[in-house]
Amino acid sequence: MDNAELLTMLKLNLEVITDYMDAEAKAAKESELLQYLNAAREFITREGIDLEEDSLGDAQILVMYASWLYG
Repeated sequence: MDNAELLTMLKLNLEVITDYMDAEAKAAKESELLQYLNAAREFITREGIDLEEDSLGDAQILVMYASWLYG
């Protein structure tokens, strides 16, 4: 999955709504969430786990880890 799809999944998981935000605030929040996704991917990979791009299960694990980091 690409970052846009992962970002959507993460926003839904965290119940983050950016529709009411102006463009600058929305971009800042999405940038923050992407940092959590990138960190989660790095931490998972560091443990020796290979994530598959097209795996929904792997995408969900990545989102769950990023959510945990956010919380």
